[in-house]
Amino acid sequence: MHDLSAGLIIWQLMTLFLVGLWIYTLVDVARYEFKDNLKLLWVVVVLFIPFFGMLLYWTIGKNHKIIQN
Repeated sequence: MHDLSAGLIIWQLMTLFLVGLWIYTLVDVARYEFKDNLKLLWVVVVLFIPFFGMLLYWTIGKNHKIIQN
C-alpha cells in the first residue's frame, strides 16, 4: 500500500508543478507586448493546448516579446 501512496504523491506534485508553470506562462504572456500583436494568439495557444502550448511559448514565443525599459 505504501508504493501506491508514494506514486500518488509524485503524480500530485508533478501535476501541481505543471499547473503552476501553466499559470506562470499565462501571467508572462499577459505582462509583455509582442511583435505583430501576437499576444492574443499566445493566450489562446497556452489556454487551449496547455502542455504543448507552454513548450511552444517558451521555445518560440519568448523571442517575440518587446522588452520595454
